[in-house]
Amino acid sequence: MRKMAMIIFLCIISILIITGCTSEVQSNIGDISNIEIYNNDIMFYVKDDTLSNSGATFLIENNSDTILGYGESYHLEKYHNDSWHFLNTITDATFNVPLWSLNPDENTEITINWENFYGILDSGNYRIVKDVSFVDKEGTLENFYIGVEFTIE
Repeated sequence: MRKMAMIIFLCIISILIITGCTSEVQSNIGDISNIEIYNNDIMFYVKDDTLSNSGATFLIENNSDTILGYGESYHLEKYHNDSWHFLNTITDATFNVPLWSLNPDENTEITINWENFYGILDSGNYRIVKDVSFVDKEGTLENFYIGVEFTIE
């Protein structure tokens, strides 16, 4: 009887360990994203040799004739079942509120570590989406999204 209880206990512990070690990201797949990405005059891409499953450095180039405004906020999406889905964060995501500007024909680098918000990404196709704005001469903002796709192997 004691052997049987020990076997059942070990089976339960094994199941808990196995399920606890599976990928968190798969369970973090959220709703389908209907966000349209605007990349006409704004180039947004991953800097070579910086991509990992916990972050990357991205380059933004403003090839427009208007000032581009952007902040720290972003979100990740995963391509799943033939569509883009939001990834749910594993903790509450909070960002600083500053708005930086990027003049026409300028570029900048931003380094993002998403591990604290999304965990370590498993293999798959992802995209990062940032909300940005054009700032016209009167100071009016025209908001839109830029994004770049990347693959974690």
